[in-house]
Amino acid sequence: MKFRMLKTGNGISGCLPTVGKRFLSPFERINAKHGVGSKLTGRHLRYELLPFSYNEFLLFSNKKPGTASFDDYLASGGFPEYLPTKNIQILQELFTDIISRDIIVRFNLRNPKLVKDIALYLISNIGKEFSYTGLAKLHNLGSKNTLISLVGYLEDSFMLFSAPRFEFSIKKQIIALKKFMQ
Repeated sequence: MKFRMLKTGNGISGCLPTVGKRFLSPFERINAKHGVGSKLTGRHLRYELLPFSYNEFLLFSNKKPGTASFDDYLASGGFPEYLPTKNIQILQELFTDIISRDIIVRFNLRNPKLVKDIALYLISNIGKEFSYTGLAKLHNLGSKNTLISLVGYLEDSFMLFSAPRFEFSIKKQIIALKKFMQ
């Protein structure tokens, strides 16, 4: 690593590391010193953007509360990019991006078709109970642990939300079949 003298117009000067004629950023200096594999952590802000709620949908679409507007909300969903145009390709691209970038790439999964098939199955059966064992058999998985992980990834990406069956007993709630909401 080479250093070069920097002098600014307001009289501030100092030595900064360079590569050729380019100055290195703090992140690049750390990578140059410790190798490319080192990363800085904790220097980001996390934003979670969920689809519109029914009330937000009403404000966005200038509709009044009622059965017709609620039916429209259920049919079209709350995705802000989709609502003005009703272009189905936007939803298809969103689904593909969530599956490929947020799940397959992030968790380094080797079977993208399985992830897509499970997501489509759960989305097309919203509100119906299912068991991990039954779903694992349906997709010819040897272990339901793989399925439990995949469903967890779908929940982490906000594609699905589980709704446990109500029971007064916590033990029965844990054992009970799951339902998923979109």
